[in-house]
Amino acid sequence: MAGASRRAGGRLLAVLALGLGVGFVGFCGPPRPRPRPSRSCSLGALGYAQSLTGAAGSRELMQEFKRSYRENPFPEKLGLFFPDHDRILQVLYQSGRQNYTSSGFLRTVDLVFRQLYDFGPSAWPALTQLLDTKHPWTSAYCQAIIAEGVEAWSPFDFFRVNLDNLAPLQRYSLPELERQSKTGFRVLEKWLQRLQKEAADGGGQDPELQTLLERLQAQDLRNHQEQAMRLRPLEDLLEHELAKVVRSIFQACEAVPEATAALLTARDRRKRTVLHLAATQGNTRLARLFLGAVGEADRQFFAAALDTGGYTAEDLARLAGFAETADAIQSLGGPTISEAPTGSASGLFPPAAEAEGKRQSVSAPSDDGGWSSSRTGVPEEWLTEEPVCEIDSISVGQFDWEIFEKHYYSARRPLLIRGGVRMSASDRAKFTRQGLLGIAGSRRVTAYSTPYENDFREVAPVEMPLEEYAAFLDQRVQDPGSNLSYVFERLPEDEGPLGVAREVPKLLRSRVDLRSAQFTLGGALMGSPLHHHVDAANSLLFGKKLWFLKPPAQQEFRKTTVYEDLLASGGPPGLKVLQQSGDLLYVPQDWAHGALCLNQCIGLAHEFDVRAQSIPVPVETVNAGLGVALAGFLSFLSPADISAPSGLSSRPNMSIYVVLAATRLVVALSLTGQQLRGEGREKILTVVDSHGAPTAPGSASDLKTQLKAAAARGDGGDAPTEQDLKNFSGDWLFHVRTTSCHGDVFDNGTYTATSRAFLPLLCGVCVILVASTRHSAGKPRAEEQGEGGEASTEAASTRLWHVDFARICAVMCVIFEHSGKSLSRL
Repeated sequence: MAGASRRAGGRLLAVLALGLGVGFVGFCGPPRPRPRPSRSCSLGALGYAQSLTGAAGSRELMQEFKRSYRENPFPEKLGLFFPDHDRILQVLYQSGRQNYTSSGFLRTVDLVFRQLYDFGPSAWPALTQLLDTKHPWTSAYCQAIIAEGVEAWSPFDFFRVNLDNLAPLQRYSLPELERQSKTGFRVLEKWLQRLQKEAADGGGQDPELQTLLERLQAQDLRNHQEQAMRLRPLEDLLEHELAKVVRSIFQACEAVPEATAALLTARDRRKRTVLHLAATQGNTRLARLFLGAVGEADRQFFAAALDTGGYTAEDLARLAGFAETADAIQSLGGPTISEAPTGSASGLFPPAAEAEGKRQSVSAPSDDGGWSSSRTGVPEEWLTEEPVCEIDSISVGQFDWEIFEKHYYSARRPLLIRGGVRMSASDRAKFTRQGLLGIAGSRRVTAYSTPYENDFREVAPVEMPLEEYAAFLDQRVQDPGSNLSYVFERLPEDEGPLGVAREVPKLLRSRVDLRSAQFTLGGALMGSPLHHHVDAANSLLFGKKLWFLKPPAQQEFRKTTVYEDLLASGGPPGLKVLQQSGDLLYVPQDWAHGALCLNQCIGLAHEFDVRAQSIPVPVETVNAGLGVALAGFLSFLSPADISAPSGLSSRPNMSIYVVLAATRLVVALSLTGQQLRGEGREKILTVVDSHGAPTAPGSASDLKTQLKAAAARGDGGDAPTEQDLKNFSGDWLFHVRTTSCHGDVFDNGTYTATSRAFLPLLCGVCVILVASTRHSAGKPRAEEQGEGGEASTEAASTRLWHVDFARICAVMCVIFEHSGKSLSRL
């Protein structure tokens, strides 16, 4: 018996380890999701076209896509392609063979749509032709694909302007691009000529297009003269072209209200709507289009939708400086109530303790690391003894990741963290003058008067060993304006001497993925002119830097030296920030920013992406894992334990429990995988009519009416509020209405105390109780044994009460999970 007990105990531990291992995923966070590739093949822009393989007409379609791809000499840098629209439609008509509503054909149409979108704005006119209402597949496509929601067709993938495919236009004016590459310029010229022809031949149907082209030409001339790239006219032109596509999609889906509702009620993982998306890009055209597609009675509700940070679309537009877009949303959507902080959000961080505050108040160490602190040559009006900070700032002791992610990273607010570098003494010592020359003195560095200057003009860099560059900095102290060669080097993954510089700051290390790391070293009056890129954390190890920032609405990229720019403008423009040694400055994506060294300064810049680990795993996955552990333990009962004549504890019954629990776990993990891959973005409640069918916004059964009716049908405190319904996510397993129990009450949310604490605790207690009573319940008692040591008939028929208790607890878990109650309301 002792051996059997040990074997049973070993089995128990193994099953518990497996079940709890799955269960604790919900507490420790999911694995990092794999990003969804926008292009999935070696040919880059032909990713979706290659997925057509095997479909009817795929050969002809692929030939057409390849032809247009090969016409572009720089397909990976300049995403402008010119497929033959008529040829594509002809192939679709031939391949459909009069069955234009089959799932296979609609999948082909969807892949063609995605490929044309990926081919850039030059191919977008083909999208409007593809979904013209005269085609026999248009309504079926809207019904079968778009109406399925973000899992099948996400508007967040298509309703945005992305300049990444037009990278040369972000750095070169048209004359510069023509000098750089005549063949590349011809591709761009072909697109602009087509737009000019469309504006001229339109018969006055699109007068705005001609105006936008004239503004683009005038701004390009100024960009060339001033050596500064301001791209707002280009973005306006792209937004105008995208608005045509979006308008055609809404027209195509006009006869399919389910599809219209899916587009307007879609939410991404931050619970943002398409109106939020338009607001973050300053796309006033799309904002007006979306609000116009919603019934007048529902517009205020639509405009007031909140994301996970409590921000409306208008809030995000104003934070980015897009006043015109914000005013348009307010004008059409009316006044809204926001939960976002007004002005500074730094008050959301926990207050630093008095002792911590005193410790952090001196963010700059008293020593200068052996680097010169002379500010000779810096104009007096640019200097200040008081810390200047016109953006939000906190001490490192106040930092809280959840607040930072919600109100700064997601909302795109810059933040200065005093003392935020938090580098160990040994690592910091490597960046003192003596330490740096000791580990990397012989490493050659490259310096330009403007970072990466060779990317946009032919210029010879200054190259020398690091120890020689340090000596050069000392020599120019008395005349800092004479030579502005500044080290701003991107460090490779296999960086040797400066490998420590690639380490992300400790505050962010476990939360972000590094995109690139730069090492900076320079003297007074050196630095970076206004530029913009993805999110970045800028660490200053020694010295002082004066930063100036502009919101996305005032975005620009300058190609002159920062010192010359500031002299010409009379000082730093925009929001000014004085960064001292030990400070960490977060600059959000698309914020223009520049920096000027006030003395010898050494720093690091880390461009990053936030990991998607904050996406919650469904709590049902946790419960399912614990359920597998319990059911698995019961299935390992010995034959003697389960041979009771009552049959209540037979092995077939246990097998059923195991199968049911395992099936539930597989389903939970499947849906979790979809969410982690970005395929299951959340959405707000779909508009439905009295028969349960989705309806178009603005109809009698509009969104607002449905929400009020849902709130009125509840029983007192259990009735969901409008905010509950807005926050409803149909993507989580079992997160549905418990109509058979409580009418409109939802199942327990992912973060309720019942799901996070009570249910796992209950399951754990059950396992412990079953483990402690199993042998005593199944073993005949001494007084019930006969003379020969055999168990009596009465003893053999003893009920296995511990098994029945476990079954009752399993039922309790299901009831509690689907009761819609939080532990605080039990």
